[in-house]
Amino acid sequence: MAAAVAYFAFLPAPVSPFSGGAMAPLNAPAWSLLYELYANLVLAIILPWLTNRLLALIIFVTGTILLTAALNGIGLVGYNLSDFGLGFVRTFFSISMGVSLYRLRRHIPTAGIHPIVLPIIVIAVVQLPPNPMYSFAFVLFGSPLILAAGVASSASNVASRYGASSSFAIYALHVPILGIASGVISRMNLASELATGLIIVACAIFAPYVDRHFDRPLRYSLKPA
Repeated sequence: MAAAVAYFAFLPAPVSPFSGGAMAPLNAPAWSLLYELYANLVLAIILPWLTNRLLALIIFVTGTILLTAALNGIGLVGYNLSDFGLGFVRTFFSISMGVSLYRLRRHIPTAGIHPIVLPIIVIAVVQLPPNPMYSFAFVLFGSPLILAAGVASSASNVASRYGASSSFAIYALHVPILGIASGVISRMNLASELATGLIIVACAIFAPYVDRHFDRPLRYSLKPA
């Protein structure tokens, strides 16, 4: 019950035998969304003073902290409440980097990058065996470069529009969909390959529906008139 109240109040779940120390035991991906809410709140408060120099300083300080953690064998943590400090640093670094890239987007030269190249690169890099230094290098260099390359490609097609509208819903809902699907699969004794395909299709179909009929209208209703 306490975890449910915390979840809908946008708070970390209190430590209990049920939560096991996890920040969002009801829906695991929500742990990063909590950090993003808090980091965005801080950025909104300091926005009048958020110059490019201050952004660069934030990126340098948080990046140095993440590098120190990686050199000490600490990976990209944040899922558990005990990792709150480092998890917040990790999120603040990423959001600050994103804001900087957005502000500099008009200065990124357009390149003739085929849209299919970027998903292939992303799929390839996530197949590498995880370790703290690789994770740090990807967050510090790989992810921003991929994002900048996406901006530079200036491509707009069905796949890119679908990804832009559905990625958040897929991230936020894939664990609940997996939980429901696992129960159905076990009762129907479906083959694992078929089950995996059905789960992927369900996420792909359900995500744009949620974006169009729930998430987007809700965000528009919260905007000031």
